[in-house]
Amino acid sequence: MIIAIWGTGNIYQKYKKYLNVEVGCFIDNDRSKHGKYIDGIKVFSPDETDYEKYTYILIMAASYREIEAQLRGMGILEEKIVSYVQFVDICNAQMLVHKTGEDVEFTKWLQKESEEKRALICVHDMSYTGVPVTGLNLSKLLAKMGYSVLFSSLREGPLRRELDKSNISYVDDLDIFYTSKYFFDEIKNFDLIIVCTLVLANFIKIVQKSNMPIMWWIHESLNEFYENIKFPQLSPNVKVFAGGIRVTDALLRYYNWKDVDQLLYFIPDCKRTDKKMKADDTFVLAIVGAVSVRKGQDILLDALELLDRQQRKRLVVLMVGDVIKFELDFGDMIQHRLCDFPEVKKYGYVDQEELEKIYENIDILVCPSRDDPMPLVVTQAMMHSKTCIISDHVGQKEYIVNGESGFVFQDENIYELANIFNEIVRQKYDLNIIGKGARDIYERNFSEMKMKEEMNRIISHLMS
Repeated sequence: MIIAIWGTGNIYQKYKKYLNVEVGCFIDNDRSKHGKYIDGIKVFSPDETDYEKYTYILIMAASYREIEAQLRGMGILEEKIVSYVQFVDICNAQMLVHKTGEDVEFTKWLQKESEEKRALICVHDMSYTGVPVTGLNLSKLLAKMGYSVLFSSLREGPLRRELDKSNISYVDDLDIFYTSKYFFDEIKNFDLIIVCTLVLANFIKIVQKSNMPIMWWIHESLNEFYENIKFPQLSPNVKVFAGGIRVTDALLRYYNWKDVDQLLYFIPDCKRTDKKMKADDTFVLAIVGAVSVRKGQDILLDALELLDRQQRKRLVVLMVGDVIKFELDFGDMIQHRLCDFPEVKKYGYVDQEELEKIYENIDILVCPSRDDPMPLVVTQAMMHSKTCIISDHVGQKEYIVNGESGFVFQDENIYELANIFNEIVRQKYDLNIIGKGARDIYERNFSEMKMKEEMNRIISHLMS
């Protein structure tokens, strides 16, 4: 079999390692590439290619739908046109598993791990955000529980550094494999599949046919997710878990799903210092998260604006996080407003190690999100015995007692938030005592010990 490849850019460069077939030529619309050689293979224009010579035309370009239409318009038979998201079976591609710098073919990895129970953890990407970090922590726990864990993601990202440090095997291009017969046949070698996000609904639709025990752990509560993602009809081997009451409510509201258990994530306990109040009576606050409408940095600024000058002088506010690329206007607005807030210090992205240092040196974490099912940053602050001020659209509100283990204010109510700041500045509350209450919430609900108990119960149920 000889194939022609349409496209020579990033997608080809990313996936060419999987092409276990003979490539006869490249095709490209870019005239500057015509007649040149890439990887020893000549590039032709669409008009000068002899399509009869090739078994398939493999499209390796992001605009593959447009190219499919172009090929059909040229009279190329539908069955000869294959996109890069479909090429695994025809190219005999073998998924590569990465582990501490070594790449191993998936089937060989399965053979090496044959003596242990195997768990597949699935997320949408490898960013340092809630779902991937939650999946990473669960992978570490299952490894301690005797499982050979394979962490898998649709896309690569910086979290792979943490996976390497933790000696966790991972796959970072699940997007091209999970629809293939090859992948479907191989996943039957796992004892347990855990899918950590609503975004992978199509993945669930496919893998549930394997009849493997599947735990679908959903963490999203934002309306847009439920309006834009079509849920599959679930098989009996799939059990749904919600990462908090806001997720449970969303599933009930949109799909009338009542048989949903709650399962909170855990975060590993880190070494911490119980910081005492400063002698100069200033208070250090932090808001941590991507700069976006959902995270509500504007709500914090509006509340600060209501305080008098003397009160604001006693506050130092750390705003930590990058602007989301599709909310640049909001980011520009926040950046412009910061000129009027000398008490606010703006940071961009920080890694987990830097974030731990920030937690050690703050008094208060503020989370004014308009929607946040169970943000990691709040739980991390609680773990560090820090006072948390959150909106009632944040999942942890279910556990906070106002004035005893934190503070909850009505979503977007800047007057209520400003009043909490005012009372703290006037030292109405002992933040060390409130911080201990926050720590109790962490230990009872988000600790490793609690998660291990829950996973033992869930696995026993799924396996039965």
